[in-house]
Amino acid sequence: KKDLVAHFEDEAQNKRVAYLADIFDQLNKLNLKFQGREAHILLFQDNLRAFVSKLQNWHRKTNLGNIAMIKKLYGMMDGSRVQLDQFRKDEITEH
Repeated sequence: KKDLVAHFEDEAQNKRVAYLADIFDQLNKLNLKFQGREAHILLFQDNLRAFVSKLQNWHRKTNLGNIAMIKKLYGMMDGSRVQLDQFRKDEITEH
């Protein structure tokens, strides 16, 4: 139990969890767009292209040090334009 508490006290780990929560939130939104009676292949392709484009934009902005679009992680940094260390940038862009 103490080991679990230690993970929540680790700021770097909390930032990873916040980042992953944002990614899974976006994947969930994409998944919901693929469901329902109105879903068809053309809509699927459009949504998938838009999502890939969004990821490419996130990648570009993250390399520039802008993480405003990663809302939970950005919120943990008090919404300030805090410089991401190189490790964190690499971790996000490689993911």
